[in-house]
Amino acid sequence: MRISRKAAAGVATLALAAGLGLGAIPASASTRATVVYAAGPFAGAWRGPQVRPHTIYLGADYWLDQMGWHTWSHGSAHGYGRSNAAAGAGYPLQRYRVTATLSDVRYHGSQPYFEKLVLTAPHHATVVRWAGNGEL
Repeated sequence: MRISRKAAAGVATLALAAGLGLGAIPASASTRATVVYAAGPFAGAWRGPQVRPHTIYLGADYWLDQMGWHTWSHGSAHGYGRSNAAAGAGYPLQRYRVTATLSDVRYHGSQPYFEKLVLTAPHHATVVRWAGNGEL
């Protein structure tokens, strides 16, 4: 069977594009652990990338601590911890146990990160946070 030069060039170009990951996940990202940007909104965008963090800052008077993680994979993470929230400076701190799910992987350059955080707790509203620029 004889293959024309044009067909062979087309196959080689397609193979090269697939190998370079054009339009797909960056090759270097496939080996990098998925992180959550846990430093909080006042640290600046894209600060504090962590795998299995013990604390996640969500605002001046809102953070999660005592975090533990049942699972942490490329696509999602499931854990538990304590929510700490106040209505502002000088207001009482409300603390309660939560379960946390991280999902919706996006990329900042070649670094995969979780964009969505869902917090659930008995007798409390479910909280969903989206990271627009790495800040939950």
